[in-house]
Amino acid sequence: MTQVKKRKKPTTVEDIPVVPVSKLRAKLRRRIRRYEQRYEMSTERMREVVREDPMRETWEICKWLMDDNLLKYLNGEESMDGSPSTDISQPTSAPSNGTPSSSKT
Repeated sequence: MTQVKKRKKPTTVEDIPVVPVSKLRAKLRRRIRRYEQRYEMSTERMREVVREDPMRETWEICKWLMDDNLLKYLNGEESMDGSPSTDISQPTSAPSNGTPSSSKT
């Protein structure tokens, strides 16, 4: 009889294994592809279905869409809240409140 080795759960941040982003992206792509095959539709079509009828979203569909969101985030396509990604390396200007800035002279 073969004994199954139990994996020890991490108890501290240092115990969590580091996974290269490239491996995580590949894993996410595989899982998304399996969902698309199982449901026989693209991820974008599933998003439309859930928008039209939120009651159709199961836990599995939620995981599918979360995987897609994470993959898009890792690829720089959108932020974690689902909005289009902004380049954080570029400085942004402060929003204008319609009043001219005053300078002390």
